[in-house]
Amino acid sequence: MKWLATLGRTQVDWRELTMRFQVGETIVMLQGDPSLSKTLVSMKSMIKAFREKGEGVLLELGSITADFNEAQGPAETVVLVFFDDILIYSRTLKEHCEHLKCVLRLLEEHQLFANKNKCQFGQSKVEYLGHVISKDGVAADQSKIKATCDWPSSHGLKELRGFLGLTGYYRRCVQDYGKLAQPLTERLCKDNFFGDEVVEKAFQKLKAAMVTVPVLALPDLSKQFIVEIDASGHGHGAVLIQECYQIAYYSHALNP
Repeated sequence: MKWLATLGRTQVDWRELTMRFQVGETIVMLQGDPSLSKTLVSMKSMIKAFREKGEGVLLELGSITADFNEAQGPAETVVLVFFDDILIYSRTLKEHCEHLKCVLRLLEEHQLFANKNKCQFGQSKVEYLGHVISKDGVAADQSKIKATCDWPSSHGLKELRGFLGLTGYYRRCVQDYGKLAQPLTERLCKDNFFGDEVVEKAFQKLKAAMVTVPVLALPDLSKQFIVEIDASGHGHGAVLIQECYQIAYYSHALNP
């Protein structure tokens, strides 16, 4: 962001949400507040606070999402923001152009800049946070699925943690994920009681489930949701449905 360059040398600690820079002989520190993530902060109020009190808050990009979606109305959310990624989705190309103009205008108002070389416009599908989003819904990135299928059958703790980390990211796409992965997660425990044969069988079952993950529908907040729940002595699970289309799965295995 170009306005940061006007501050000169800055020190940023993202863990503590602090930013330090020098104005003349004065050291200024901005302290971020996580509770402000849903509060809209205008640039004018930030500049006023800085000039009058020598302090301010860190503005997060999420406020732009709230700004824009609030203008669209409660039934139409068309922008998603995750850190420095902005996703704009629309029903038609004409709508997309209008939404894009609104977002670019908001970026300009907040003195934020987008890298043209990293932007994609008018796409029928996009890769976003390990998923592929299209008019059909949300699907897992096929490159990640291939990596799962090619994972070697090693039951070492390091390899197992890596495998569970990769597949666990897509657990909302896999029905009964918790039940399928239980022997593997138990393997990570010091006093696990599952043998190699059980672990290998669970490993292959989870691989097969990852290959057949469905394309999940995108939720429509203006329509009714249905939650189907099932439970047993081994675990419980649920599926979120809208108009006969699966939106997300939940599964959790119970310890014996």
